[in-house]
Amino acid sequence: MGKRDVGCPHKDIRFCPLYHAAHMGGGFSCDDGQLELQTCAVARGISYRDQVEKMRVAFPGLVEQCEWREKAEQGQEQRRRNMRLLGLN
Repeated sequence: MGKRDVGCPHKDIRFCPLYHAAHMGGGFSCDDGQLELQTCAVARGISYRDQVEKMRVAFPGLVEQCEWREKAEQGQEQRRRNMRLLGLN
């Protein structure tokens, strides 16, 4: 039994490689022609995991770059929270 695909894991579209791919062509994206519904194709059932694995081949480094940027942003957010909790900012 395979792992359940839970949809897009990104809180911010800036870090979704499928969003970036939608603007690059190649067919690997979250745009299934129904974006007017205000959700991406992953929310409507395409497999995020499958699309991203195909993208790793088609656009080497893009997925990793998005992951790195997302982790960096999460680290900055955590530092800001820690500073507020410590009363330093």
